[in-house]
Amino acid sequence: MASKNWIAPAAEWRFERARSYEDIARILGVRPGLLVIAYLKMVNYFGSRYDNRIRYAKRALQLKPHDPLVLRHLAWSYWLVGNQKTALEIYRRLEKIDPKSLDKVFSYQSEIKKAYVKGLL
Repeated sequence: MASKNWIAPAAEWRFERARSYEDIARILGVRPGLLVIAYLKMVNYFGSRYDNRIRYAKRALQLKPHDPLVLRHLAWSYWLVGNQKTALEIYRRLEKIDPKSLDKVFSYQSEIKKAYVKGLL
C-alpha cells in the first residue's frame, strides 16, 4: 500500500502518536452502547485467543454490568478456556438478571445446563 502511495511510507509512520480505541472513541463522540457492540464483536473475532476474548468481554461488562448479552459472552469465554467455575458463577448472575436468556444458553449448550443443574464446580 505504501509503495502505491495509498498511505505514508512505513518510515514516516509515527506510532508514538497512536491512541487507544477508547481515546479515539471519546474524541469522536462514540457512545458506550456502540463500544459495547464493538467489544462483543471483538470477543467473537478473537476465536480461540481466550485471554483476549475475556479482556474485551470484561471491557463491555464495565460499560454495561447488567447486560445479559455481555454476561453470556463473558461466561462462554470462561467456559471455553476451561474455567467452568467462573463461567457458572456468571451464569448464576445471568439467571438473576434475565432467566430467559439463561434458558436460551441451556437450549444451545446442554453441557452447561448439566453442570449448572448439578451445581458442579
